[in-house]
Amino acid sequence: PSLLRSSRNNSASTFHWMFGEKATIVITGGNVNGSLPVNGSTEFWDVNERKSIRGPYLPYPLENHCMLVFNDQTLILGGNSNGQVMYQSLYLDESRFEWRDFGHNLIYGRESFACSVVEVNQSNKKVIVVAGGIGEFGSALNSIETFNGDSWERSGVMSSPMTHMSIVSFDHKAIMVGGIRDNQGVTELYEVQCETDLQCTTVKMDRELQYP
Repeated sequence: PSLLRSSRNNSASTFHWMFGEKATIVITGGNVNGSLPVNGSTEFWDVNERKSIRGPYLPYPLENHCMLVFNDQTLILGGNSNGQVMYQSLYLDESRFEWRDFGHNLIYGRESFACSVVEVNQSNKKVIVVAGGIGEFGSALNSIETFNGDSWERSGVMSSPMTHMSIVSFDHKAIMVGGIRDNQGVTELYEVQCETDLQCTTVKMDRELQYP
């Protein structure tokens, strides 16, 4: 069977059409082969050829970060680098085959958080949504922020701090599912909806998961 180049914990991945044509899963960072310290290696899994190739190294070791594709760019957001919670974001420069500074830092440094891309109502524009996670002082966060292509904006809060949530985007909204609060699973659901690329709101839904 085809395998990844390395086993990884606390890594991140996303799907992208590399160079406009190759169906690729981009896998970055994490605790490689169960060893410490955290690694900055990356690899690209070619979906059609079912093989992995070595990718460019990150500028710094990273784990517990988040990855997504926004405006046809592969991005890495936040994470933890050797114990430091990160504000920084990176993008993959395909022409140079290297990871570079995205130039737009998160408002709050965070790791073990949720991220997704949401379409704006009645528009072709999109925004990035990030929520929760662990902040720079080791405490869980309840904040939500959005990125409209120019800047990060504060876009509401959850009723209490949470980490390790899942997030799903559909029908011009992002739904945050479950997570961990005070070392216990939660059943709450939150909805983020954007009327414009500068105006996003967060509300707690009136239904919950059956199981935490």
